[in-house]
Amino acid sequence: MKKYILSMLAAGIILTALFDLFLLRECRQSYADAKYAIAAIAKTKETGPSAVRWLKEFPDASAQAFGKELLAFYGYDAKTPTIWDTQYKTTRNKILAASAAFGLLLLFVPLSVLLFYEKQRSKQLLALEQTLGRLQDADATEADVPIPVCDDRLYDRIHSLKEQLLGARGQMEQEQERTKALITDISHQLKTPVSALKTSLELLLEEPLTPEERLDFSRRCMRQVAGLENLTKALVNVSRMEKGMITLHVKPAGIQQTLRSSVSRLYVIAARKQIAIELSEDSLEEDLPVLHDAKWTEEVFVNLLENAIKYSGAHTTISIRTRRLVQNLRIDVTDEGAGIPKSEYHKIFQRFYRGAHAADTEGSGVGLYLARELIERQNGILYVHSRTDGKTGCVFSVQLPLA
Repeated sequence: MKKYILSMLAAGIILTALFDLFLLRECRQSYADAKYAIAAIAKTKETGPSAVRWLKEFPDASAQAFGKELLAFYGYDAKTPTIWDTQYKTTRNKILAASAAFGLLLLFVPLSVLLFYEKQRSKQLLALEQTLGRLQDADATEADVPIPVCDDRLYDRIHSLKEQLLGARGQMEQEQERTKALITDISHQLKTPVSALKTSLELLLEEPLTPEERLDFSRRCMRQVAGLENLTKALVNVSRMEKGMITLHVKPAGIQQTLRSSVSRLYVIAARKQIAIELSEDSLEEDLPVLHDAKWTEEVFVNLLENAIKYSGAHTTISIRTRRLVQNLRIDVTDEGAGIPKSEYHKIFQRFYRGAHAADTEGSGVGLYLARELIERQNGILYVHSRTDGKTGCVFSVQLPLA
């Protein structure tokens, strides 16, 4: 707007100057022609209607040339001042004065408009500065932009920025709450094993112990160190998951190899506890292609089988069965443990949650949380339910989309 007004002002001044030059040139020529015509009339002694006709219709070029020669004969050349030159100067001065007045008016109006425009822009900038200040320093919900001093596009942009800041502020608050909760959970998880490890080490260092007692406390220290190592690994995976550092490569592949790999990793541990892991026969008949990441899906089933082994007694069986649904493949991991109360079904997948049935069993409380996150990021679902055959235990079901 400012550049447009200044451009129009410059164009007006230039056009006025050009018009003045043209007008003055024509005026000077007219006075000179009149001077030569009067001289010709005087020489030819034209009177009456003839002289009036000469003045009214203006003599032709030959008559003007005759008048010019006549004036030159008497010593009046183009530089010799005459009454006509005086009249021309008077007229010229009036034209220049009028042009100057018009130029001032032409200058005053755009400058007034420009001043008004700049004042409005200053109001807009002040309003924007105050609004951005409120967005930055105060509650974004109070940072409204006055419509009269802000055009529609800028108004929409500011409100879009406001919504983005609100969203970012909400995410930041949620992240702060999650960080506080994580620190609290980690402190709680570390407290017990660190305390037990400290006690065992103090006894090893300070108390006179028999070789058998020393071996027992050393083994306790190793168990606590192993627990801390598992907790550290779990925390690293949680952090990687929540920061988006775990990349899943989902592609069509049979699920049987993933299940067999999971079982083979835990077969020895289950055998030590005299627990059998069975893949149902009907699960092996058709290896349907499923959209999944084999590596991380294997980790999910390893976690489910570890929990089943951990919470099941000796001489029990853990079964794995697949069932084809309309659009998904369902994999059930069924154990014969103590089971999980229905009131805890929605809690056991929370980060660091440890149910009452798990109070006496070692664990970090993040395995099921990670398992559900991994499955859901593959467009699947993971849930728990009770057995329907009347036996104790529970069933963890994983559903993954068919390819």
